[in-house]
Amino acid sequence: GAVNVPAFLDTPQGRLPVREDFLKRMLQKFPDKNSKIVVGCQRGIRSAEAASWLCEVGYTNIVNQDGGCEAAQAPRLMLTALCRFSYWVTKKDLPTEA
Repeated sequence: GAVNVPAFLDTPQGRLPVREDFLKRMLQKFPDKNSKIVVGCQRGIRSAEAASWLCEVGYTNIVNQDGGCEAAQAPRLMLTALCRFSYWVTKKDLPTEA
């Protein structure tokens, strides 16, 4: 089933990342780092960041929803919205340090 684990907190200053709390809760809910986890948000931007955090701590089977919920509601994607994901996030997808 679906589990909602917020990675960002809405505040008067805007959306702030809550990375450490997010990772702690994900590790509690999904101790097996090979679990298939689909990450999504409204537009796919915040979920891409959350997916990269999961990869950084060793999760290996992460999917980010392409375009988020907004893309899923777009008329041209209506038939495939629930099954369409942009990419598998792996360590090779993470930026390297210069």
